[in-house]
Amino acid sequence: MPGDTTHNITGILLLGIAVYVLAGRGVGQDFLLVFVLSYLFSLLWLSPDLDVDRGSGSLRRWGPLGFLWYPYKELFRHRGISHSILLGPLTRVAYLAGMLWLALWLLSIGVSLPWPSSRHLGPLVLGLWLPDTLHCLLDRCLTWLKR
Repeated sequence: MPGDTTHNITGILLLGIAVYVLAGRGVGQDFLLVFVLSYLFSLLWLSPDLDVDRGSGSLRRWGPLGFLWYPYKELFRHRGISHSILLGPLTRVAYLAGMLWLALWLLSIGVSLPWPSSRHLGPLVLGLWLPDTLHCLLDRCLTWLKR
């Protein structure tokens, strides 16, 4: 399987291509900003390898908050649903949202979390999904080539 560095380099290259294509299609700057930020967050902090027993670059990037992902590692085996192109990002986003909600509830902070506007939902979903898909495809291609 490709390592963390390989995933990050190919992810950054794909981000450059995606921004070039999207900008060429005339999408707005707000679309590009939401897309780039969600893409980088997904690439660097929400990798499908958050469920790896030995840890991953993404898990290390969480620093002292990395412990939040230990239940996730117990719930999902590596290369299972976490490497599903459709369900993988959904499980991590839902898990993270649940942990955030739980933390706010435990702290009893009456904070209303912002919900993205409908015009930002598309670039947000695309940004969270695209690096995850690239990660899974790279893993599958390398596994196929090794066989």
